[in-house]
Amino acid sequence: MLQKIEGIDKPALGTENFNFLFTHKVSRNIGPWPCWYSATFYTVGHASATVDLNPGPSWWKPATGHYTLTVTRKPASGKAGQVTVAMTLPSPQLPQSVHDITVDDTLSQPVASDHSWTYPGFGCGVLMRPQFTQSVLYGQAQQEAFSRATTTPP
Repeated sequence: MLQKIEGIDKPALGTENFNFLFTHKVSRNIGPWPCWYSATFYTVGHASATVDLNPGPSWWKPATGHYTLTVTRKPASGKAGQVTVAMTLPSPQLPQSVHDITVDDTLSQPVASDHSWTYPGFGCGVLMRPQFTQSVLYGQAQQEAFSRATTTPP
């Protein structure tokens, strides 16, 4: 019985979906000239709570009390007996790093961009080069979804 359980890795207990808009902005000034560029991005992120069903041999030691074996019917006169097993599994874990969060790139997309009146003028354009690639925005979306998954109450 325990061998079968130990063969399972970390199934997801539930997935939380995050739909949100966020704005990524860069700003610097060249003397009196304001220079800024921003991009607004709609994203769909997914985070799952998992449980480790393979917590290691120390979890299953009898002294830990994580499982109990009860004989419900003793074997008698050539007939098999019956036992019941009650197990306590490890607690679920929230995502442990930003890489545990996925961003749905089929639904996530840039929505708008905006810039100061001095961009892309010679000074601001040379100073900032702020056009954000989608990979930059996906990375920030992952970070935002991770933050929400691990700090926002359900």
